[in-house]
Amino acid sequence: MSLLLWSGRDKFAHTIKYLEVSDLVFAKGVYPYSYRSRGIQEKFGETQLPPIEAFYNTLDDEALTQEDYERAKKIWAHYKMNILENYHDHYPLSDVLLLPTSFKISATQFTKNITKTRSTLLLFRHWHGSQP
Repeated sequence: MSLLLWSGRDKFAHTIKYLEVSDLVFAKGVYPYSYRSRGIQEKFGETQLPPIEAFYNTLDDEALTQEDYERAKKIWAHYKMNILENYHDHYPLSDVLLLPTSFKISATQFTKNITKTRSTLLLFRHWHGSQP
């Protein structure tokens, strides 16, 4: 995500419209998947963010960093979440809102690179085509 921010946060119109301009929004979110796998529906009514251990990444066998957990707590407080269901709904929303702009920025950069590469190849062909 940070690589896409070079183009400016103002390019992320969807995100700004629904979530505002905040460092909390422009970073990959974290989600307590291992906690969720033990029955999230029953846990939706919980009134606080799960403990850091609940965010353990079983796919990569990694614990969540304290820095990421602090950011999750800031998101909880900033958006005035009062139950776990609020956090559950916010997590995919923030990712989905970032997605269209990420695609657009990537496509624009790709097109610029292709155009530059094509021009270089044409120049190279011209140069070598004229050599004896």
